[in-house]
Amino acid sequence: MDLSGDGSATTQTPVGGRGARGLLLGILVAFILAVLVGCGGDESGEAGDVVPDFDDTGEPFKPVELPDPCTLLTPSEIETVIGNSVGEGSGGETAGVRGCAWSNEAGNAVGRGVTIELQGPTEVYSAKELFESNKEQMTDKPDTLQNFSGLGDGAYGVINDLNASTKLRVLKGDINLTVGVGEADTKTQEHLDMAEELAKLAVARL
Repeated sequence: MDLSGDGSATTQTPVGGRGARGLLLGILVAFILAVLVGCGGDESGEAGDVVPDFDDTGEPFKPVELPDPCTLLTPSEIETVIGNSVGEGSGGETAGVRGCAWSNEAGNAVGRGVTIELQGPTEVYSAKELFESNKEQMTDKPDTLQNFSGLGDGAYGVINDLNASTKLRVLKGDINLTVGVGEADTKTQEHLDMAEELAKLAVARL
């Protein structure tokens, strides 16, 4: 018994017995190999690999090693900019983002504190794509975003973001750097200007 082109069963006279079965087996193997080759990834990958996005040179985006953000600023530099003393930086990492916080030794209720976050590209998004998409995550009021020239490869900030924080984000090569200056419920242009001064110091060390 064999299958015709329309899928119906037809009866044929056996030809060669084992020879016919061998021929069918060979065709089946060839078909399976063709499917596997067609479904495989690129020449260096295997079937089922996650397909990364690519940069302008045709190379996939690659995560970069992020420096310790606590080394980008010193307590004395921060004190000079924000006007009150802070303790040593406390670092951490979550979901590929490295951060550091310097808290006002007297408490943020009576003074200012500073945070820095570093984020590099992923296998799917370039640093620039993350930089652009963060604008919508920072504020739902685009007209409140301020652009800063002469800082990295681009920079923007907002006095009051969606998390009620004053933040400035800078793109420098393959790294996004975000500086925040917090002071209880106080958020002014002065805080954003402080974030700019601190960002200049930090970016120079990336």
